[in-house]
Amino acid sequence: MQKPDNADQLNQAVAATTTPQQTCWKLGEWLVEPARNSISSSDEVLQLEPRLMTAFELLLSANGQTVSDEQLLSTVWPNLVVSDSSLYQVVAQLRKALRDQQKPYQLIERGQRKGYRLLQNAELMPANFQRQQTAILAETITKRTVDITKTRWVYTAILLTLILLYAV
Repeated sequence: MQKPDNADQLNQAVAATTTPQQTCWKLGEWLVEPARNSISSSDEVLQLEPRLMTAFELLLSANGQTVSDEQLLSTVWPNLVVSDSSLYQVVAQLRKALRDQQKPYQLIERGQRKGYRLLQNAELMPANFQRQQTAILAETITKRTVDITKTRWVYTAILLTLILLYAV
């Protein structure tokens, strides 16, 4: 994905990624699904508030470029007047969800009083990627359930055998 040069290109990039189609982003260990307001890693799935996802999607679309405070404020809170502390809270909550709370930050960086940017490259995934990941996850869960069920039967059989041996 080409990096946007100015605010107009950034807005076009955001518009292109917020179409009704199901888009996914890959950022480090995280799979970001804006349509579901969710992020997932190999060991957890988190639901984000819509405002968090809107801010996150804007940062993802910027592809490492700094997104100004004004852009974030006007996108996350359109037609509302909010203080900068609201923006700081959204970024802090986003960092917490991404497990990026210790300085130096690994994912989201504050530009010198001018905005925020992602420190890692985000990759826009193909539309069918989400379905593939869901199918893989469903298969893994099914396999684990079957393995657990088999294990329970084995333990139950051993326990019954021991009970019968001691009863005799």
